[in-house]
Amino acid sequence: MAKNIEKYTYFDLFSIDASLHIELDALEKNYLNLQSKYHPDRFKDETQKAEAMNVSQVLNKAYDTLKDQFQRRVYLLNLHGINIIDEKYRFNTSEEILSEVFELRAKIENNNDPDELNEFKAFASKAYNEMLLKFDSLYVENRYIDCGHFLASALFYHKLLEEIDLRMSKAYANS
Repeated sequence: MAKNIEKYTYFDLFSIDASLHIELDALEKNYLNLQSKYHPDRFKDETQKAEAMNVSQVLNKAYDTLKDQFQRRVYLLNLHGINIIDEKYRFNTSEEILSEVFELRAKIENNNDPDELNEFKAFASKAYNEMLLKFDSLYVENRYIDCGHFLASALFYHKLLEEIDLRMSKAYANS
């Protein structure tokens, strides 16, 4: 595997089925086993050490991608030849969603009230999870282009949730 690691899908690397929903415990167990097997410190030869470093980097990226439910969906679409960032697909997000995210972003920007931030997070989480559920139902029907539309929209909520988490950590640090 070491020399040809790029020919494997991330799912193949960890011997798990390519699926929307995976066993995170199995993923972690396989990841730790492979990291132990290919850890660069286990090799004395510089060529082998460099190969092991490459394998380790690929394993880290693969693990980080698959353990995150959003990134896993992006990756699955990529396996079907669809990149949600690619201009050729022109995944347009509705004005309603863009407006909603923009308003929420404005409300959290300088907000230090944990209760309000929790409310914003609950609202954004609900919208985000609804989009992922729509993605999932379309994915099982092999409607990958339609999946791309929902995932592109979910990306706005995904980033918003990250911003809310950051704002909340700052608010709690200041209290």
